[in-house]
Amino acid sequence: MRLRLLPALALIAAATPAFAHRLEGYLQASVLSLGAEDLTISLSLTPGNDVAKALKTEIDTDADGSLALSELQHYAETVGSDLHVTLDGKTVPLSLEEIVAPEQSQFLDGHAPLVLTFIAAMPRGSGAHRLVYENAHHPDSAVRLVNLEVPSDPIAPGTQERTEDQARYELSFDRAR
Repeated sequence: MRLRLLPALALIAAATPAFAHRLEGYLQASVLSLGAEDLTISLSLTPGNDVAKALKTEIDTDADGSLALSELQHYAETVGSDLHVTLDGKTVPLSLEEIVAPEQSQFLDGHAPLVLTFIAAMPRGSGAHRLVYENAHHPDSAVRLVNLEVPSDPIAPGTQERTEDQARYELSFDRAR
């Protein structure tokens, strides 16, 4: 697991117009990437002002006013436990691969996301497969988006289905080899 701090995000966020600032909810944008060996889930988390204070309290477990690496890792693992993936009807464990953390104030002000990357093993057999991704993290405040990064050989995507709140995403796909 790697951690990267991105002060450059502060510059980008500072250039963001005020009208683009999220006030309500907890934006959770998932991008799923299917590769020959692994499924990668990149989850960008951006709190609105209305949830930022409670979120800071949740992450800052020692209440010292800062978000330490150990606290971010614990929070990332909590988020991971709220994500559920099945491939061909079998639950697939997710492993935390990376945490990309902006400056604390940028994250808690909703100007820059905390990005968590999880990986899981892909099925090896050729033919038709079914992926189900569910996000149950902070269901009361979540504003979710789920997208698929267009896979390359040997994966060919089929139909996609989402619930209205995008808490559940289903994808059929074919694997050539």
